[in-house]
Amino acid sequence: MRDFPAQQIPSGWYMVGWSLDFPLGEPKPLSYFGEDLVIYRGNSGNLIVLDAYCRHMGAHLGYGGCVEGDSIRCPYHGWVWGSDGANSEIPYSAPDKMGNLKLVKWRVHEVDEIVLVYYSNDGRPPIYDPPERMIRFDGETWPAQQTTTKIWLDEPISPQYMAENAADAAHFKYVHRAAEIAEIGEFGAEGGVFKARLDLTFGGHAASTWATPNGPVDGHIITENWGLGLGWSRLQAFDDVIYLLGITPTSPHTADMRATTWVARKRGDGSLLPEKTRDLWAAQQNSQVDSDLRVWRHLSYIERAPWALSESKSMRVLRSWAKQFYPSETSAARVESTAISGSTK
Repeated sequence: MRDFPAQQIPSGWYMVGWSLDFPLGEPKPLSYFGEDLVIYRGNSGNLIVLDAYCRHMGAHLGYGGCVEGDSIRCPYHGWVWGSDGANSEIPYSAPDKMGNLKLVKWRVHEVDEIVLVYYSNDGRPPIYDPPERMIRFDGETWPAQQTTTKIWLDEPISPQYMAENAADAAHFKYVHRAAEIAEIGEFGAEGGVFKARLDLTFGGHAASTWATPNGPVDGHIITENWGLGLGWSRLQAFDDVIYLLGITPTSPHTADMRATTWVARKRGDGSLLPEKTRDLWAAQQNSQVDSDLRVWRHLSYIERAPWALSESKSMRVLRSWAKQFYPSETSAARVESTAISGSTK
């Protein structure tokens, strides 16, 4: 992450796992944003995320803690912490002897099998709402499973690298081997969300492929960045594919990545999509991220890049939108100021 000007983690909603990772009553440790956390699903079914260390004598609640109702009992001395983070019981002390000790409670959002946690680098409440849907096509799809998900751990990248892809049409030809240079049909930012539509030809290298059995198809990639850590995209061609890439910082300079692929069960000609083709789509999408990573791992960030005329406007809008997620003392020096309609700044 050479020369990246921001030394703090951007605020935002970040993916910490899939719903199946967190069964009822099993506390698990998380280590993100330079913090140690514990996550557990209480008897209500709700996910709860708290600071990890018991305020009494420092035991990590994610290792041996016991879920009771929506509370968690420390494995060291049995102190109980409620779903709001407050100490609710000391088993060997009268209730009136308890102090006002409290663990920090983190905001959690669960949607379409995806678990998100909000991180704030300046103590402010969320500056944008999390997405209410990930799966946005008609009809049924398969649930997230091993063949349609992937994890990359401890990568030396910033979430902003992924976000910038949405405004960068040219890289699709050279990084992702598209047959032609893609075009940005439209783009814009509103609050915490940057949206764009890329127009390109799918299957342009061959008369027929598994993804384009009837020949090349002119289609679109609709992208939405929810903050810098969630990259949602929908490929609309012969098949309808939704791909979510979550980049969650472990530190200011490293991050874990999680990908999920959903594919519509019906193809463009109305036939049923085989599970084999679904898995091919997931593998193909993940391979595109591997191609991005070959660049991102060794990227030297150019703050005032000499963009070509065709890319200048979209990249300036993207970077101006991105600065709102960093602390104000660093964001002012990061990016040239460009007005964005609907920005929270």
